[in-house]
Amino acid sequence: MYEQIYEDLKRRINEGKYPIGTKIPPEHALIAEYNVSRITIQKAVNQLAVEGLVKRRSGQGTTVIHQEELPASNTLLGLVMSGLSESYGDDLLRSICSTCEASGYSLVIKFANEDQRHEEEAVRALLAIPVRGILISPIQRSFYDQALVKEILTGFPVTVLDKEITGIDSLFVGTNHYQAAAEVAKRISDAGHHSIGLINYAEIMNFSLDARNRAFKDIYAHTNFPLKADAIPFIIRTAYLQRNNHAAVTEDIDRIKVFIRRNHPTCLIGIDNYITTLIYEAVTQLGLQVPQDICLFGFDSNHSTPPSLRYDTLVQNEQMIGKDAVTLLLRAINHEPIDKRAIRYPAQFVDNGTLIPTNQMRTDRLFSL
Repeated sequence: MYEQIYEDLKRRINEGKYPIGTKIPPEHALIAEYNVSRITIQKAVNQLAVEGLVKRRSGQGTTVIHQEELPASNTLLGLVMSGLSESYGDDLLRSICSTCEASGYSLVIKFANEDQRHEEEAVRALLAIPVRGILISPIQRSFYDQALVKEILTGFPVTVLDKEITGIDSLFVGTNHYQAAAEVAKRISDAGHHSIGLINYAEIMNFSLDARNRAFKDIYAHTNFPLKADAIPFIIRTAYLQRNNHAAVTEDIDRIKVFIRRNHPTCLIGIDNYITTLIYEAVTQLGLQVPQDICLFGFDSNHSTPPSLRYDTLVQNEQMIGKDAVTLLLRAINHEPIDKRAIRYPAQFVDNGTLIPTNQMRTDRLFSL
């Protein structure tokens, strides 16, 4: 991940955001902005120093000493990402960068950090450069930046990644979230799990999350055990970027524990990786074992999770999504014919042993809560 941070800091230096003779933000500020470890920030800044762009002085900060000339704006593309999480985004960004480079384009990267205002500012900044086109992975929300929608409607080249913009005929490359979730729901239903809990955010909803919920409802509607409203609780009030707010996270975990005690689900599903980690903690605090006492599935994988804590999940094809997103954008920029405006990839199921048939489980501990 340090390579992406290095590229972003390098771009800021070359654009003049950090002029020669000034200091880049201190380590603690960069750690907070990029939401990574101190070691990752140090590696990124060290790479800048190796290239002669900055000079590090112990106790005095890091000073900009050189700027490279930016390429002409007619070879610039913009990328806006909500952020990089442990479960999604790193491979996608790597693929986008390599495809741009192979195509003779340079990339200007902006991170919104799940903040609507930051996303809107990023889009405006890219348009002001100007870039030839924009790739965007929107933040988690149910509505979108009107300035971005206006650009799409007026024909400016924009490719949307991962989260489709409902009602707008934009170029899109991502995962077929409905199909993937439907396959998982059928797998869980076929294993005998009639009482489940699909844990959702209280206030965050977008096309991808909605598709996952709809798929579960539709699959279970064709069984003898259609899902009741309380099988899909919207109770999680924190998100990935608030994971260090221990008091709020504890409240979310407690809400999951209350749900388990009231409903006794044999299988819990996290709508994304972050919620799945909260579920795992709640289950552990209740003294339940996965999958013997309760089964677990989580959308989006976490590559850095220790093997003992991994769960059955879906992996998105980030490499192909990134490559096709750039290819589609360049076709739009060059006014070439586009046969498919939306490209959706299947996700790959990864079996880590946390989903088993109900007849192989012990239910006495779960129902004694």
